[in-house]
Amino acid sequence: MLRKGGNMLDGFVLSHRLVLFQPNDQTRIRDFVLESPVRALYFETLDPINEVLFRTFRDAYLQSIGVELHMAEVLKKYIGGLTPIERLVLEIVLLHRLNCFYISRERELGQQDPLVHRALVITGAMLQDRLTLLLLDVHGDEYDRIYNLGRQNGQMSRDSWDVNFLGACAVVRVVRGLNANERTKSIFLSNPLDDADFGIDLFVSREDRDLAISVKSHKTPDLMSATIFPFQPLQQGHEQQIFNGAVLAKDYYGIHFIPVLAVVGRNGTQPFDLELHREDVEALGRVL
Repeated sequence: MLRKGGNMLDGFVLSHRLVLFQPNDQTRIRDFVLESPVRALYFETLDPINEVLFRTFRDAYLQSIGVELHMAEVLKKYIGGLTPIERLVLEIVLLHRLNCFYISRERELGQQDPLVHRALVITGAMLQDRLTLLLLDVHGDEYDRIYNLGRQNGQMSRDSWDVNFLGACAVVRVVRGLNANERTKSIFLSNPLDDADFGIDLFVSREDRDLAISVKSHKTPDLMSATIFPFQPLQQGHEQQIFNGAVLAKDYYGIHFIPVLAVVGRNGTQPFDLELHREDVEALGRVL
């Protein structure tokens, strides 16, 4: 749908990635990328992002552009001869290191500094966004190698990595479940603004409605649950947050989004789950 006043909103479409699945078109990462540039990047001394970026700009979109410029300066000596997916791997490693830096910095301060916390939020949103893109694109044989990518440099690094990796896995599960439902017209991945400021991971368009989906990953025996909130919830928590996020997205984009909370379960027997389950399709189908 994605309509306002009968006209297609080009601004929304241009600022979001439309998910298109191509059969038998999954890519692979060459071994030397993980053995050479990734290893070198993990041991390179990094400068923090200039905090002026987070003081001057309040918009997550502008802040993410500043982070990308910082990343380009660091990565320029590594990316020659790499494929787009391999460059994405290096961006993920760099964002993971920056995210860990701000986690460590916040712990050192012993209290929440607004600029440090904002840097943590933006780098985390950008990291999960890129992990989602990578997991949607690569061959399934690469999943274990990607999972181990960020779990080699101490407990804090592993903890930060697991949070963002499992979050990305949950989004991928929801995308695949939506894609398997014939009532889904279009799926759009969120941008850093949607994630950091609205708490929205996906937008889904149908012929008669548009959905804003917040995805959460929890240890639960239920593989997938999805709840729609057409009216403001009375209780505080995730339900209230996704409802408020959909309202903010409506005000920003001029599109009426119906908020949906999707909770993706993991049973703890495996470190992650990227399989498409029948329960995923059924649970998401009920809100479509």
